Amino acid sequence: MYYPFHLALLALLVASPVLSQSADRLEDKGTLDLTVLKPKPDSSWDARAVEHLFNRAGFGAHNLDVRRGLRTGQEMLVRQLIQGEDDGPRFVTRPVEPNMELLKGGDDEERSQERNRLRNDNRRQGQEFLNWWVNRMLAGQSPLRERMTLFWHGFFTSDSTKVRLVELMIAQNELLREHALGNFGEMLHAIVRDPAMLIYLDNISNKKDSPNENLARELMELFTLGEGNYSEEDIREVARALTGYGIDRKREFMVNPRTHDFGSKTILGVEGRHDGRDVVDILLAQPACARWVAGSVITYLEGVEPATDRLEHYAEFLRTADYELAPMLEKLLLDPEFYRDEIVGARVSSPIDYLVGICRRLGADVRGEIIVRGAGLLGMSLFEPPNVKGWNEGPAWITTATLMNRANLAGVLLGTIEPGEMQVDPLDDMELTEDEMASMNGLGPEFPLDEAMMGGGEMMGTSAEVEKEKKARNQGNLMAKVARVIGSGGHHPRISLGARLFRSGASTDREIVEFMCSSLLAIDTPLETRRMLVAALRTDREAQGIEPGNLVKKNAAAEEVLRRLAHLILSLPEAQLG
Repeated sequence: MYYPFHLALLALLVASPVLSQSADRLEDKGTLDLTVLKPKPDSSWDARAVEHLFNRAGFGAHNLDVRRGLRTGQEMLVRQLIQGEDDGPRFVTRPVEPNMELLKGGDDEERSQERNRLRNDNRRQGQEFLNWWVNRMLAGQSPLRERMTLFWHGFFTSDSTKVRLVELMIAQNELLREHALGNFGEMLHAIVRDPAMLIYLDNISNKKDSPNENLARELMELFTLGEGNYSEEDIREVARALTGYGIDRKREFMVNPRTHDFGSKTILGVEGRHDGRDVVDILLAQPACARWVAGSVITYLEGVEPATDRLEHYAEFLRTADYELAPMLEKLLLDPEFYRDEIVGARVSSPIDYLVGICRRLGADVRGEIIVRGAGLLGMSLFEPPNVKGWNEGPAWITTATLMNRANLAGVLLGTIEPGEMQVDPLDDMELTEDEMASMNGLGPEFPLDEAMMGGGEMMGTSAEVEKEKKARNQGNLMAKVARVIGSGGHHPRISLGARLFRSGASTDREIVEFMCSSLLAIDTPLETRRMLVAALRTDREAQGIEPGNLVKKNAAAEEVLRRLAHLILSLPEAQLG
């Protein structure tokens, strides 16, 4: 057990000038204010600018990637990111099919076993897909596409705990990936017909005699126009146009003519016998739509809302490009404003950004499942956004609890923390009752799998009860899941920090700290923090009997010392920014 590490980490957390200033701004909810941290001022195309581009248009970069980016040049590198490369075969979905003979003719035990099999197959396939997705973030050749797929996943939210059928969530994710850098209008048309979205926003219960306005409201408020650019009457009329949009027995989109309202509607001043296609076209024609989409993309990638005149400029550009996303992204990533001091290294990293970024910077070979489970521990469970608005980006990611958990997970990824020192479970406690899937607003006879995946008992009921079920997945269970994923043998990444230092020419304790901070952080650390890191490194090195200048030698003891230093650095508040 390496106790000096814990003492050094505590000292850094308490005495760091950055944290001492931030500690005074701890909110009642435990959120840590990181706005005091500022990036190194430099707007030229240098290593920091290249790293910034990789951080925002991807998920971080190894220092060799940064060197390549410097040689390639800004315009060519941006073009390469937009074009991407083929990342191999797509994920193959296996339909989860019930054995209807057992469910209808079997005894109680046989029916229970079949329902358990369906639940487990559904859960297992969902985990396999998320592992596949994160592996593309970790090592794929199209980081911008995966970055934007993640953005659209939080923009067009759906939650697997409500949708239930993970194959529909997978299909939605593939839809978002296909259109991530394509045409927003085409993506919007597809989303309105997407089975997972129709379930999540209750449109499967939207019928002409009993309309449901959920999809109509979110379509305008969150997907296209933003608040204040439509009326309640517009919501009602859009809901009428979307009546009958549902799912058939094959779990595919269908329009039920018996429940669709074919009457005339007036939407945003446009009158006609509108259906879903007409609704999308009307929304795309609104100036507010281009502003909303452009503003959402810019805010996500930059971390702050754009100024009004800049937003109008990009909105007009997007409209003129007929909602083609790639030209707007290319323009944004080449914009000098994208590299201004306010932006570079000033955005709090999401859990996925933090964990995937560590792996990419280290060049570490890590299984995607460790990242998936770790991100869940930090509050970002893929396929389970907290609400229809997606995740709250920015400082909300950092609390007094998640900061320490980030440090724990950084140690796991470096191999400096053993599984037994953590305590990880995000999916296994979900149980479906007999009426639970049917409570997804009446899938009914057109959707037979709902009955198959249910067990006996009372339906889950209110949204408060659902939320209570989610909160029951406590931190201890999540830690236990991470530990089980890693296994009793621990995680031992195949990296050599000593070789990296040797190539850099760093040898003294101070040079090693400077090089490691530069390689692992997006911003500079205060002088006092670097001094404490040097002191911690010296103490650890001497405790291992390693002479000054010998840490670059390729031996196990030196490598462990360097990994513990990296762990300290990745536990700093500066490491939470990217």
